[in-house]
Amino acid sequence: MQLFVQLLRERVGSPIKLSGPALSPQITPNTAKRYLDILEALRIVFRVTPWHRDVARSLLKEPKIYFHDTGLVLGDDGAKLENAVACMLLKATQFAQDTQAETRSLHTIRDKEGHEIDFVLTLDDQVTHLIEVKTSHTTPSAYLHRMAAQFAQARPSLGAAAVQAVQIVHQLRQEFEQGSIAVRRAGAWLAELAA
Repeated sequence: MQLFVQLLRERVGSPIKLSGPALSPQITPNTAKRYLDILEALRIVFRVTPWHRDVARSLLKEPKIYFHDTGLVLGDDGAKLENAVACMLLKATQFAQDTQAETRSLHTIRDKEGHEIDFVLTLDDQVTHLIEVKTSHTTPSAYLHRMAAQFAQARPSLGAAAVQAVQIVHQLRQEFEQGSIAVRRAGAWLAELAA
């Protein structure tokens, strides 16, 4: 299990495939699944599963694994920031579920071409937020623009503003809008979350 945890610590923010040779030749897929279940039950890690509804392209189904304690993350500042944001978004969704009896969930999107949106927030199985996390890069990806437009078109009665697409950046000098994408300071945007 120690080897498994070490492998997870190095792969935060990446899709984890537990079938086939799971993470390492020394760990079988069944063992990896059991270890992951134990780590989740102990509140050491949590899964962020892929969002699959309303998305036309073929998607990868592997979840991303994050640590409840961000100090366990091994990797660059981007991986540590993404893990911290995942924790805050999970807490916000759980807070809304507990206090307002809302059916909220946290997901990710990644297709087979490698295009990705870090986080997707939903309410009653409807996407409310598309969130990209960056340490310093301020230009939103074409994929984020495309997915924001796709979700806005899927719900025309609610208007384009119904799905909020945001890129939160840790080192951002000036907030701005680019089309339907809001580029915001990570700290300020996260501080507005209810939890």
